[in-house]
Amino acid sequence: MSLGFDKNVVFTLTSVIFVEARSADQRIWLLNMTFLLARCHLLQNNRPEARAALIEGASLARSYGYVDVAAFFDTCVNVSGEGEVGSSEALLVKREKEMVNLMQDEDLRSAAKYLFKRMSVIPASRRFSVLPGTHMDENATTIGRRVSIAPKTQQPTRIVRKLQHPLGFQEFDL
Repeated sequence: MSLGFDKNVVFTLTSVIFVEARSADQRIWLLNMTFLLARCHLLQNNRPEARAALIEGASLARSYGYVDVAAFFDTCVNVSGEGEVGSSEALLVKREKEMVNLMQDEDLRSAAKYLFKRMSVIPASRRFSVLPGTHMDENATTIGRRVSIAPKTQQPTRIVRKLQHPLGFQEFDL
């Protein structure tokens, strides 16, 4: 989904893992796959199937005794009927129209419309990267990009001294 995989491939793999988790009686995996399956349905704009998967997840969580997880699934069932799941392009067009409608000066409004029309050729992932509410995920190519061609200097190693503990000292993981 966000890792660049095709939604249909993720949906198919999720369904297979769901069946395997059910046959192996892996409760945590089953709950996770139920939620992922619902998410796949939502991304494909298939709300009834997403709602059914979330209801099934809530009933599974109750039967396993996970009250908090069941409450979370119930909240997801209520939220799944609200809002829109659309493409980022449609959301940007809607946002542009709302921004233009807020402008009171007609000259400024026409200039903004012209600017948005010119910006429409830029991919949605590159537009509005500095406005609140939008973020650009860094991909592997930009993360690995180096700033200069100078060789990277190696950081000096730090000498770590061992603390001396009295005889019988216990460290507990809390």
